[in-house]
Amino acid sequence: SFIPSMGYFLFSPLWALACDVLRVYRSALMASLAASGALLLAVSLPNLALSFGTTAALILANAICASPSLDIINAAVFPTLEDRAHFGRRRLWGSVGFGVA
Repeated sequence: SFIPSMGYFLFSPLWALACDVLRVYRSALMASLAASGALLLAVSLPNLALSFGTTAALILANAICASPSLDIINAAVFPTLEDRAHFGRRRLWGSVGFGVA
């Protein structure tokens, strides 16, 4: 729990900065999700005997890869809204829906 939290905390702003500077939101999102999925698959393979250090490194790498997802999605959705004053409300209900699911 500590390792992924620190990965999100430290690298999410860096991903956001890189996406803003380079204007590569969609490709960064797809690359981060693909890398995150591959790393989770590597950690969960039953026949792969990993040491604690290797597992921790893979979990940290996954947190680094997955950290920009929500920020990039929010950045992509916000300009498409007709009434931007309700963005916070939509995010709230999206979070509630995610929690229920």
